This record gives sequence, structure tokens and C-alpha cells, in this order.
Amino acid sequence: LPVRDTAECAAAGGHRSPAAAKPNAGDVENSEACRVRGSVGVGRTLTIIDDIGYVQRTEAETSVLFELIAHRYETGSLLITSNHPFSAWDSIFPDNMMAVAAVDRLVHHADIIELTGESYRKRAQADRNKERKNQKSG
Repeated sequence: LPVRDTAECAAAGGHRSPAAAKPNAGDVENSEACRVRGSVGVGRTLTIIDDIGYVQRTEAETSVLFELIAHRYETGSLLITSNHPFSAWDSIFPDNMMAVAAVDRLVHHADIIELTGESYRKRAQADRNKERKNQKSG
């Protein structure tokens, strides 16, 4: 499946500028940047939100995220990645009730896959550092 730039999915119609008009959930879902067609069914869309919580967002942005989650609830597919457990999502949303409501909608029909282990990026960087060290000493 093709995966589009998640920054495009975070803003309506592919706008990346924070100065762009405030998007709403319908705009985000319907933007071509957020559409992925394939195994989710003919004419159905899968919205992918990658690394949720990686960057702190404004209250307006998290409100749009909540609207998107609420809009997609029981009507469309969402794939969300995060390095935060659900118990820490109150740091993503400005108020605890919004975090609880978002998590509640997400887990209701969810297949949750939890990955554990060392980060691939961290392991690759350690390998590069080791290689550099060997080149300098050898």
C-alpha cells in the first residue's frame, strides 16, 4: 500500500503551513494525501497517523485530531503509531477527558499491536559508530 507523507494528513487538503486555514476532520479525511486504497476494501480509505505524540501540538491541532478520530469511529479505518502507551495520552491531548474519549473510540474495535525491543534506528546508529571506530583504529 502506498503511504503518503503524514504531514499532509495532518493538515487539510495537503496544506503544510501552520498559517493554513484550520482544517476540520472531513477535510483531513477527504484530502488525497490521506487516501490509501487496497486491502481495506474497494472505495474504502485507511487514514494513517504516524508517530502521534512525537511533536507537541497546539490545542487547535489536537482538537482536529480528536474530531478526525471521532469522525472515523465506526465508519472508517485508522492506523496510528505512537511511542506513548495509552496511559500517557493525556500528554498528547490538552485535557484528560479528550484523551480518554479518543482512546475509548480507538480501542473499541481495534487490533492493537505492541512492539517491544531495541529501536532499529538506535541499533543502526550503534553499528555505524562501531564501524567508524574500527576505521579510525585500523
